[in-house]
Amino acid sequence: MPDHYPTYRLELDPTLAFTHESLVTVKRYWDRKRGDRPMPARADIDPLEMPEQLGWIILTEVIGPPLRFRYRLVGSAVTAGIGRDSTGKYLDEIYPAPNYKDIVSSFCWVVSNRRPVRVVGDLWFTRRNWLYFESLDLPLSQNGMDVNMILTRAVIEKRKAD
Repeated sequence: MPDHYPTYRLELDPTLAFTHESLVTVKRYWDRKRGDRPMPARADIDPLEMPEQLGWIILTEVIGPPLRFRYRLVGSAVTAGIGRDSTGKYLDEIYPAPNYKDIVSSFCWVVSNRRPVRVVGDLWFTRRNWLYFESLDLPLSQNGMDVNMILTRAVIEKRKAD
């Protein structure tokens, strides 16, 4: 694998055992917006109602079949944290095949289960720098049944490698 491709370690946590309060806040917002429905629609989400979260938000469009994902929005804090802006790009075009299945595993889980999932993991780059992240992937549905977008609230922390 070329040096410029990062490697990932991801774990899915459907129990939502958050360690960052910001994820709890976004989950509560999502719950309010969905009401008695399985999930809210994208139209229900108002960025003005959560301005402190905006830089950390990712919106991913779910397309298919066959199942594909496209970043519709990558927040400025996320872009700064990982060093690139992938807004408008399909995930299968920007992530290398060896990592792709792991990277989209949480999105596939959300689409299949139509429920939120917490994701934790590490992202290693060359020169032994790495990032730890915790995120929350939340399903959105235009028709109330099928997930057509995923709202992610990410937390990214820089740490030194062992």
